[in-house]
Amino acid sequence: MSMSEAKMQRIAMNSKSLQEHFPQVYRDFFSKCPIAVSAPGSFIWSGEYASIFGGFSITQLLPCRVYVGIEPRSTTEMANGLYLVFNPSLGKFESHPYDPLIRAEIFKLLKVEIKKIAIKSKYQGFVLHILSEVPTERGLNTSGAISAALATALHLTYQKNSKPEKIKKWLRLFLSDLTRNHLFDQIFRLAWKIESIYHAGVTSGRGAFVPFVHSAYPVIYFMINQSPSWGSEPKKIFEAIDKSKYWGFRLNEFFDFEVPSYHWPIDFGLIYSGYENSTASIIRMIPNIQEDFMEVAGKIKEKIHQKITDPKDREACRFYDHGGKEAAWEKIIEALGIISLKIASSLETLLRKGYSEEHLQEFFKSLNQYQNILHILEASTTSIDHICFSVFERGRKLDIVSGVGAKLTGAGHGGDVVFAAPIGIFRKSVEELINELRTFYNKEISLDYASWIDGYEEEGIKVEQCLEGKIYSSFVSRGIAKVIHLNKQGNLHTDLYTLEEYKNLKKEADLLLDNINNEIYVKGQHLTSKEIHSASKTIDIVQFLLNHVGKEIKNSDFPESSYTRDRNELQGKVIGPLIKIVNRKIGYKLNLKINGGIVDFWVKLEPGNLDIYLLEEIF
Repeated sequence: MSMSEAKMQRIAMNSKSLQEHFPQVYRDFFSKCPIAVSAPGSFIWSGEYASIFGGFSITQLLPCRVYVGIEPRSTTEMANGLYLVFNPSLGKFESHPYDPLIRAEIFKLLKVEIKKIAIKSKYQGFVLHILSEVPTERGLNTSGAISAALATALHLTYQKNSKPEKIKKWLRLFLSDLTRNHLFDQIFRLAWKIESIYHAGVTSGRGAFVPFVHSAYPVIYFMINQSPSWGSEPKKIFEAIDKSKYWGFRLNEFFDFEVPSYHWPIDFGLIYSGYENSTASIIRMIPNIQEDFMEVAGKIKEKIHQKITDPKDREACRFYDHGGKEAAWEKIIEALGIISLKIASSLETLLRKGYSEEHLQEFFKSLNQYQNILHILEASTTSIDHICFSVFERGRKLDIVSGVGAKLTGAGHGGDVVFAAPIGIFRKSVEELINELRTFYNKEISLDYASWIDGYEEEGIKVEQCLEGKIYSSFVSRGIAKVIHLNKQGNLHTDLYTLEEYKNLKKEADLLLDNINNEIYVKGQHLTSKEIHSASKTIDIVQFLLNHVGKEIKNSDFPESSYTRDRNELQGKVIGPLIKIVNRKIGYKLNLKINGGIVDFWVKLEPGNLDIYLLEEIF
């Protein structure tokens, strides 16, 4: 493939571009999900490993997102639905398998957590749908984005105090205020627990935290490590997450400066190494690496103890492990943390003071130093090293005085390489570089993201669709029916149907009330004016009762109507006829009760042996 062909075929990695190229993919997703939440992907400038041990991390949002949709079910079971992931190398969405072990653990956790937040007394199952614009297993935090979006969607579904407008409001807060917000803290800790399952039980919470944040600039995050030992039972890990303290800051909040959005003096991007990585598998290796360092430190300490008999001389040896064998590992993590601080400081200088060779050089040098230390943790690979070296060589050939920076992002062992260069200088060369790497090294290598082509991301978590909150995706604007459904178990939810699906529902539903055409159907049979006195008034009253299911409603609380002033009128022309017709046609009694006097009475609708549907709107 020639360079020009590769350029022509590449689809910009941002939500706007992908939605324009694949509208049907989004229509299919949103038509299934009454509640859908999205969160951005991200890459990590530094802190991949240090953050796990309480160190400093710096993360950058990407302008492509992961969408999580909740489709309620009549049963209490959870099930997998769509899982589509964009593959930038092939330029299309592909079906992605759910990991059965991870899925089982997440569903097990959610059954416990939903009971804590659910206002409804009866648990309702759901189908989980995922649409990811962010390619998976490349170190771009898809697991964190899924965790944040899923936790938010579940709160919107089960915890009715979690209103979309509340979420929208607190996302603009200073992060120091946001982390003290009870609703945010509740949702975030659930996301943190979900993310811990994706990461083999080990997580700082960084990956789940950052997708919540609205920020044009990097997000700083750190926590007090209270995690139990490696390999602990999930219950202990979840308990530790509930107790752990954490802090987050936008870069400009941390350093107290203000600059216009996207005031970047550098270009940066992501190159796919050609090999996927598995964060969970890589994290499982850390205890072994840690043990190796501790074992060597222990042996050296023992030898020094034997060779140097004077305790004062022994203590004066700088290479003597004064803190015990664990100190050797802690020093490596500390070194990573210190370079993270250097990266944060040099980023702040670049953004606040602007372009200078000195400031650029300091930032690029810090990135490269971080990559060098990651070699100690065996996180890099030959492919990643080759890409980094090729980036450096390209910078040298272009005679870029400040140099360029490149390092792995995420857990390593594959995935993406992040690179950074002075603004404008490197752009043409990156396209040539990708083409050379594909031709002479690995044809799977590709440009996953480029800031000057794909743009920047400023928004964090977004409620894309919430039918009960009257938030609708533009992708359900035509040919979709919005239906309220009260099932036999007493769960009330809103569903979306294509017009074909709604046509079939109308034939099969126990009781369906069409609020648009003022028609009532029982098992597909349309009720005539001889069977029901006023279909429109009957629908109005049942709709009001559906919104207050299980509660006794005083007649004076109903919308004004001649039927609700007189019990005999209501019972003789609405409630009585509807109960008789349903009973006669399907053999079940509608649990619609009325009691009290002639002018002061109460009406109550309770779940029963049939499903009730109400067509509310057609888009």
